[in-house]
Amino acid sequence: MYSARVLSRSLKASGASSLFIKAPASVTAPRFFSATAAQRVTISESITDDHRELEKAKNNILNAKDDDDAARWQNQFTWELARHSISEELVVYPAFEKYLDGGKEMAEHDRREHRTVRQATPHIGLSDCSAHC
Repeated sequence: MYSARVLSRSLKASGASSLFIKAPASVTAPRFFSATAAQRVTISESITDDHRELEKAKNNILNAKDDDDAARWQNQFTWELARHSISEELVVYPAFEKYLDGGKEMAEHDRREHRTVRQATPHIGLSDCSAHC
């Protein structure tokens, strides 16, 4: 995805390098209930972390020891993908479109990739998601 590869470098070149988001220091605790202190991370770092979490959930689905374990990881994957897609739609794609030459095309490319993932995983209930998430 363009997000992790291009955003940090391109925002720095455009003079918008001060864009930061808050993220928990620990990726093992649930993000919305983290008891750890928040730290400043770049958007690019957060996107990379999201991709790792999605890959971890996918691998855990494939290697689940039983149906219950698989269902739990499918729920985690669903949550991570929805949160990630919506976050990029609200923060990253508008930055692409505002600050980067060809940013509109990059944002559309990433939107298509997200749609492809949702269409490839209809069993987890994301195929009905509207075109923008």
